[in-house]
Amino acid sequence: MGNAYSNYASSRESSTSSNSSRTSRTTLGESGKAQNVRRAIFNHSTAISNSGSRRRRTTSEAPTPEPMIKKAKLDTPTYLHQKLFVEGLKSDVVIKALDKTWRLHKIYLEQCDYFSVLFSERWGTPEKNIYELEVVDSRVNVKGLENVFASLYKNEIEIDVENVSGVLAAASMLNLVVVIDRCDDIMAESLSEDNILNFLELSEAYGCTKTREASMLLLERLFWKFSQKTTFLEKLTYDHLLEICCRRDLCICEGEKDLYHAIRRWFYIRGTKQLECTDSEMCKYFNSLPSGHFYKYHLLLRNIRFQHMITSKRTMEKLKHDHLLGTDMLDCMMKDLWNTLLVNEDKNELPAEVKDDFFYSHCRRLGRHLDEGNKCWRWAGYDFGLDLVVRCQFKTIYLIRNFSRDHGLFQLSVRPKCRIHYRMVILSNRGEVLLDSGRKMCVLALDEKEVVGQVTGELENVSIHLFYLAAVPGPASDSYWETVEGTSSTEEPNSDESSVYHDSPDSESAESMSSE
Repeated sequence: MGNAYSNYASSRESSTSSNSSRTSRTTLGESGKAQNVRRAIFNHSTAISNSGSRRRRTTSEAPTPEPMIKKAKLDTPTYLHQKLFVEGLKSDVVIKALDKTWRLHKIYLEQCDYFSVLFSERWGTPEKNIYELEVVDSRVNVKGLENVFASLYKNEIEIDVENVSGVLAAASMLNLVVVIDRCDDIMAESLSEDNILNFLELSEAYGCTKTREASMLLLERLFWKFSQKTTFLEKLTYDHLLEICCRRDLCICEGEKDLYHAIRRWFYIRGTKQLECTDSEMCKYFNSLPSGHFYKYHLLLRNIRFQHMITSKRTMEKLKHDHLLGTDMLDCMMKDLWNTLLVNEDKNELPAEVKDDFFYSHCRRLGRHLDEGNKCWRWAGYDFGLDLVVRCQFKTIYLIRNFSRDHGLFQLSVRPKCRIHYRMVILSNRGEVLLDSGRKMCVLALDEKEVVGQVTGELENVSIHLFYLAAVPGPASDSYWETVEGTSSTEEPNSDESSVYHDSPDSESAESMSSE
């Protein structure tokens, strides 16, 4: 029994010992395998490092990913602006101007030539740290100086279009060219009817050439529109008005009478200091002045082509009563107009080639504002028998020599061929060029049309301006003023004659625009 038990116990112990050894070996076996794997990886890596790049890595041997590094961007300029400029930390110089004190730093201020010279030994001592700036320009203000000083710390500047004059004046005083150029860009990009004269004045005061060129170009295109407001004419100087009227590509609307009325209104505002008045009051003012009173403005008046206006008795009487021209000059124009009629009735015609100077100094200048496209019209008035019609249809512009109908309304020239030199410009309400045909020449038979061009956008709220020469012209307008002696000055009034549109029964359904 005891042996049996002993044998059983021995057997049990032997069995337990056997299982225990297996478990232990399995564990050890796994540990040995892991060690072998690590050893194999180590040996493999060593072999790769020893062999350099000669061995190609297989697809199964994926590279060990590099640890991700996160970069935090510090806003250093903002920090420096806050601590150094706003709080004045470790300031070494005090700047005073316009009852305002800034605690700043010489090393930042020396970016300006103004302060670089001010801090030099020639103008001061290294120990001096308080400076009071003498401001002589009335346009310099505290906000402008604040923005300019801040730009030296922040490497950027805040420029409000409404207050650009203060920043520009401050930058000009401190000779900070970068800020001046930035102001120039902003003004040139932000021109409008309300600010154009102010920006033009600033551009001339501080040498902003880009703004000046952009301003004069916009005035060249939209003066006909801007001049309808008396507040605009009130701010317009004589020199600027003269420069606008002298521009070769000046766009006018409905004829020379619009330019005449704009100058007339300007004279009235300058002479009476009144912005609003009736036409009868204006006529009374001009009629009260002696003949030849406005001859001192001959440099301005010579740009109006009066010979293109005196095509009706009503216009002649108006010009005589306004006294902008003397009776002798009007009589001379009438004689030349009659002589020009005889020349053209004698079968004379324009040459195929006409120089630009001749074309732009003698051509007729007309225009019209369109609220919407698909229109057809003519400019009424005598033009040596030529009935020229403009049609806008499906974004295409045509120039038509009308003849078929309306013989009772227009005494037409029956010349088989008519040579026409022309240029047509279409502008948006902001003065952007939608179409510019450039100088062209065409020969039109009776009822023949010329395709001027096509517009990509919609023909809505645009202005169409036509320069053309279709007959041998008389003397240029400025030739009548060569004997007039006077000095340029400032002053002028105001009167407006709206154009007359009326239906025409001809085949083109053209509206007529009075050019008187």
